[in-house]
Amino acid sequence: MKEPLDLTIPQSGPRSALIFENRPYHSDSTPEEIEAIKDRVSVYQPGIIYIKEIPVLSSFSINLVSDKTMDLAKNYSRFGLIIDLCETGRPDADTRRTISNRFKKVCDIAIHVAFCTGGRPELETFLSYVFHGVNVASYSINKDVDRAILATQNALLS
Repeated sequence: MKEPLDLTIPQSGPRSALIFENRPYHSDSTPEEIEAIKDRVSVYQPGIIYIKEIPVLSSFSINLVSDKTMDLAKNYSRFGLIIDLCETGRPDADTRRTISNRFKKVCDIAIHVAFCTGGRPELETFLSYVFHGVNVASYSINKDVDRAILATQNALLS
């Protein structure tokens, strides 16, 4: 008999107390801001990596998050990824290109990618752009983190 799934939403969240402003962060960010962006990537539970994106994405922040994700993924032969976009706006064209390029590398090794959109249709449209030309084994678009966790856990169990 399989153990019941833990549907607890990540409570620890980012370790930094930094509150992100509604602006993009670039290479001129302070060391504290850079660490706070990286801290938004964590292991939810063994085999599941959780990303809480910042309010305004930039190529710089995407690269920081992608690098940390890839570092954490090295610890697992199989892993799922939850990307929480509930508090994120639609990125500009340059950032969308960076996301598409970096996302392809993660999708090559992830078993499942679950997106949380907060039920926002504009993010679902954006995600269809990201998936163009990406070979992802399994993905889901979810309204909330609870559903994303469940989808990722189920994908890892199969």
